[in-house]
Amino acid sequence: MPKTPAEMIEAVTRNLQKNTGKTADEWRALMAKKGPKSDEKAQYAWLKEQGLGHVAAKILSGGLEPYENPAKLVDAQYAGAKKPLRPIYEAVLEAAHKLGKDVLERPCKTYVPLHRAKTFAVVKPERTRVDIGFCLAPSIQPTGRLTLAKHLGSDRVTHKIELTSPKDVNAEVTRWLKAAYNSAV
Repeated sequence: MPKTPAEMIEAVTRNLQKNTGKTADEWRALMAKKGPKSDEKAQYAWLKEQGLGHVAAKILSGGLEPYENPAKLVDAQYAGAKKPLRPIYEAVLEAAHKLGKDVLERPCKTYVPLHRAKTFAVVKPERTRVDIGFCLAPSIQPTGRLTLAKHLGSDRVTHKIELTSPKDVNAEVTRWLKAAYNSAV
C-alpha cells in the first residue's frame, strides 16, 4: 500500500493499463487529440466521462502534480505573508525528529502530517501562527496551552497548541508530541 502521495500517484499511474486498458501516455495522447486542451477542470471532467476514477483523472489532468514534490508543498505553505512562520515549523520538526528515527513528514497542500506507524501530529500554518495538532485520546482533558481541536487536517487530531514563535516549541509541546508519538504504534 502506498505510504506517500507520490507513491500513490506512481501506483495509480503504473496500474492504469491494467485497470483501463491504456497507459498514462496513451490517455494523455487521447486527451490531446479529443479532449480539452488546457483547462485542468475540463480535462478532469472529460477523463471522468471516459470512465476513469477520481484519482486517475486528477493525476492525468495535472491536479495532483504538487504532491510529487513534498518540499514545494511546504515552501508554498510558508510563502508570502506566512514566510515568517517557517522557523516555527522547523522547530516543530526538530522536536519531532528527536522522538525517533521513524518520524516522517508527509506534506499535503495546507498542512504537514507527522507519521510514525500512523499520523500522530499535524503542523498547519495559519495567518499569524502555526497550529500543531496532536492525535491523543479524546478523554485527555486540555491543560496549559493544550486546547481541543476541530478540523485541523485529519479527523484523528483531537487537541492542538497554537505557536507564535520557535520558542513556543518548549517542554509542554515536546511532552504532548511524545504522548502522541507513543500512541501511534
